[in-house]
Amino acid sequence: MKEKLLKLPKVGTIIACVMIVVVYMLLTYGTSFVCKSLFQDRIAGAYSQMAIAEGMQSLVSVLILWVVGYKAILKEKGQGFTKGLYIGGVWLGYAITLTMRQLYIGILDTKSDFCTGGEITAFAITMLFVGVTEELLMRGVILNMLLDSFSDTRRGVWTAVIIESLIFGLIHFINILSGASFIGVFWQVVNATLGGMLLSAIYIRCRNIWTVIVIHGIYDFMALFQSGVLGMGTTADHIDSIKPNVYIYLLQLFLAIYLLRNRKKEKDACRDGIRAVLFGLFSIAVGFIGIFWSVGVMGIIAAKSSLEEQPEKNKIAKVGMILSIIGTVLSVACAVGSLIYFGTMSDVDKFYFLKKWY
Repeated sequence: MKEKLLKLPKVGTIIACVMIVVVYMLLTYGTSFVCKSLFQDRIAGAYSQMAIAEGMQSLVSVLILWVVGYKAILKEKGQGFTKGLYIGGVWLGYAITLTMRQLYIGILDTKSDFCTGGEITAFAITMLFVGVTEELLMRGVILNMLLDSFSDTRRGVWTAVIIESLIFGLIHFINILSGASFIGVFWQVVNATLGGMLLSAIYIRCRNIWTVIVIHGIYDFMALFQSGVLGMGTTADHIDSIKPNVYIYLLQLFLAIYLLRNRKKEKDACRDGIRAVLFGLFSIAVGFIGIFWSVGVMGIIAAKSSLEEQPEKNKIAKVGMILSIIGTVLSVACAVGSLIYFGTMSDVDKFYFLKKWY
């Protein structure tokens, strides 16, 4: 089918992409309805039911990927999984840092009621399946179709990214059916559109769909953390609480533009070594806070990348590796210590969350 679709005129390709998404939505809506009917009374926990439904929807995305003819992306290694995480490091680090921040706030907030370990596991699996479903469909099929179709134009990459991101953002209007308000869904659509541009840029740079799936899943985990971990409200409640955030919108747009720029590969190794040193120094300087350990991890990956490209006489990368390891260990140790300390404070009485998990 891939060859037939690529013979269509460019407008025809865009229409075909929209039709594929429509077919996907119809199939996934059907599978969600079936799963809800079968498991609503048999399986406790909203996210346990959603995990099953999202798992079925992931299979639908794999089926579409297979039928359309882009199954090869499942084996596409590109620059490698870890290098891909580094390419998307700013956004990944942002998501992990905010997750740690929300965890601290949740421990200190008397309104939070931590979910059990099983419920949190189901929530994490659900978010991972969301990443699988949406990335295989949007980046795996739609973006690749548009890239192939517009490859002969001067700004083909940006054209493909913008069209795919608009489609990705607009499909989130379906969340109105879950009971969310129009205003909340509207701002979710804006955020998803710009987030789609960033995820597309990361995928184009690293060419590893599994990397983008993980980044997407971790970001969704952060976005719904209050619902899935702290037990504060439903998914619809979270969408209703979304407010416009110009700073996040600009950050997503800037990162997408930066990742899609023309770059000189021969300078990447030296720059990665310098970045590793900076990441390491930053993670050490703020390690006592305990929420920036992801910065140290990015430093380790940057140093590893630099050493692989320039294995000999690369003292900068080696220094960056040592500093990043020290910063990561320090941050993780402080994070664990802070969680235990705040969790055992008598006036807060939040140690129960550990008992619920175990």
